[in-house]
Amino acid sequence: MEEKNIIIKSGSFVKNSATVKIVVIVTISLLLLMPLSMIKALISERSIRQDQVINEISRKWGASQTVAGPVLTVPYKAFRQNNNDSTNPPAVTRYVHFLPETLSIKGTIEPELRYRGIYEALLYRSDLEISGEFAHPDLHKFSIKPDAVMWDKVFLSMGISDMSGIQEQVSGKVANKDIVLEPGIETADVFQSGVSARFSLEGEAAPLAFTFKIRINGNRNLSFLPLGKETGALLSSTWPDPSFSGQFLPNTREMSDSGFSAGWKVLHLNRNYPQSWKGKGSDLSASLFGVSLHPGTEIYQKSMRTAKYGGMFVLFTFTAFFLAEVINKTKIHPIQYLLVGCSIVTFYVFLLALSEHLGFNISFLISALSVILLISGYTRSILSRKMAAVLCAILTTLYGYLFITLQLEDYALLVGSLGLLTTLTVIMYLTRKVNWYGIQPSSVSTELGVE
Repeated sequence: MEEKNIIIKSGSFVKNSATVKIVVIVTISLLLLMPLSMIKALISERSIRQDQVINEISRKWGASQTVAGPVLTVPYKAFRQNNNDSTNPPAVTRYVHFLPETLSIKGTIEPELRYRGIYEALLYRSDLEISGEFAHPDLHKFSIKPDAVMWDKVFLSMGISDMSGIQEQVSGKVANKDIVLEPGIETADVFQSGVSARFSLEGEAAPLAFTFKIRINGNRNLSFLPLGKETGALLSSTWPDPSFSGQFLPNTREMSDSGFSAGWKVLHLNRNYPQSWKGKGSDLSASLFGVSLHPGTEIYQKSMRTAKYGGMFVLFTFTAFFLAEVINKTKIHPIQYLLVGCSIVTFYVFLLALSEHLGFNISFLISALSVILLISGYTRSILSRKMAAVLCAILTTLYGYLFITLQLEDYALLVGSLGLLTTLTVIMYLTRKVNWYGIQPSSVSTELGVE
C-alpha cells in the first residue's frame, strides 16, 4: 500500500512539476516545427509555379530584354598560310568592330499585367528611339592593308536578347539614308542575336549619324549597354515601383505614384572595353544598366518571411500560457497546448491561401484576426475571461509588430532584434518574484523524501 501511495504521489509530482511541464512545452514546440517547414516548402512550391507561369507567358510575349548597339562592323580579307600552296594562301573574312562616338537612348515603358488563373505576370511594351553618330572607321591602327577592306559589305548591327518581343519593323536612317534592319547578324563576335543591315561605305569619309526606332515587348527587365563614347539614356513609365539595376545607377530620377523617369550618362572611361577591336572582343554584359519593374506585392516573398517567425510565435504563445499557469495556479493539459500551437500554424496556411486572391496586407489582417479570436475564445473556456483578454492583447501586439517588421525591409533585422529583447525583458520582469521550486506541492516533495 505504501509503495502504491509513493507511485501515485510520484505521478502527481510529474504532473505538477514545472521542469517536466517546460520539457513537454519545448517538445511540442519542436514537433510544430515540422508542419512549419512543410508550409515553407508549400510557399516555395507556389512561388516556383508562379515563375513557371510567367516564363510560359513570356515565351509568347517577350522575355527580359537587353537592347545593345548599334555597332558598325567592317569586314576585311585575311590570308593564312597554306602548307600545300604558299604562293596562293586561302583568304578568310575577319571583322573590325567600331562603337559610336555618341549614343542617345530615349524610351517609354508601358506596363501591362496578364493573368493565368490566380497568377499574374508583369509585362511591358517599350517604344525606343536610339540615335547617335559613328566616326568614320579608322583601320590604320589595325595594320590592315587598304585593298583587303571590303567597304561594300560594311554592316550595322543591334543586339536584342529576345527576338520574339519585336513588334514592328526595325527601321531608321544612317547618313540620312533610310535603312531597314533584318534578323540575324553575320558574325557572333559582338552579339549572339539581333538585327543588322549591310550597306556600302566606298568613297565615304564623313561621320555616320544614325537614328532607329524600336517597338519591343518584354517581361520585367529592360537593359542597355553603354556602347557610346558618351552614352545618355532617358526612360519614363507609368509604373510607380521601379528598381534600377546593372552597373550604373541613374544620374537623375523622379518617382511618384503616377510613374517614374530616370536618366543615365555613362562615359567610355566607365567601362572596361575599347571603342574598336578586331574579332571577338571582351564580354560587354558587365556594363549593363537598366530598370526592373516589380509587382507591388511579392506575396510569396512576404509569406516566406512571415513563416520564418513561426517558431518564435509558437514559443511566445506557449510562454504566455505557461505564465498563466504559474501566476493563476491553474493547469493546462499538453493536448491543449498542442491545439493552440496548431491554431498558430494554421495562420500561415490561411495567409498564403488568402494572399493569392486578396493581396498580402488584407490577408494578413484577416488571418491574424481569425487566429487571435480563435485562441482568445479557447483561452476563455479553459482559463478565464481575464486571461483571454490578456492573451488577446499579447497576440494582437505580436501580430501587429510582425506586420510592421515585414514592411520595414531595410530595418527588419534591427526592429526584430529590439522586439525580442523587449519581450525577454518583460518576461523576466513579470517572473522576477516567482518561486519556481514552490510550484510543486510541498506534500508531494515530503512523501518522496525530497528536501
